[in-house]
Amino acid sequence: MQRPGGEAASISGGRCVLEILAVALLCGVYLWPWRLYGFDLVDEGTQLVQISRVVLGERPYVDFETGYTPGYFAFESWLLALGDGQIVWMRTFAVVLQSIVVGALWGIVRGFGGGLLACGTVVLYVAFLLPASLRSGAPFTIPYPGWLVAPLALAAQFAAARVVGGHTRRPLWICLGMG
Repeated sequence: MQRPGGEAASISGGRCVLEILAVALLCGVYLWPWRLYGFDLVDEGTQLVQISRVVLGERPYVDFETGYTPGYFAFESWLLALGDGQIVWMRTFAVVLQSIVVGALWGIVRGFGGGLLACGTVVLYVAFLLPASLRSGAPFTIPYPGWLVAPLALAAQFAAARVVGGHTRRPLWICLGMG
């Protein structure tokens, strides 16, 4: 891995993978107890009612109005059906997904800016984008479509940073694996 100035990062690929796994696991341990805490009647309730309607055979845009895509409902209804109508599978998936995103964020920032910057970035991400409180519950477990695209957004930012930073001369779509 290299930093923007072209200097080699001070860790090997194997160590970086171990750090990514450790950070993801640590994040998962922190988020795990929150997966069953609280319920947001407005946001989560609306999402779950619409998802359960899809489980029962209704179709988005045809049988009910929504601002989200049919693919989102297909995936979330599959998770809900997997859990026999209980939200535990959906929330557990959310914790696993958030942990993977935090681990990937660590690895990307570690490769570009070092351990201190990676630590600060991960702490800010968890503190501000994955809040949990005794009063409000844990919004990162609500099945918002945005959580599902967070890994794609992170991958796009990584690819763009590689292109702009001069780490590759290949076009952006090749960095994303589409070329």
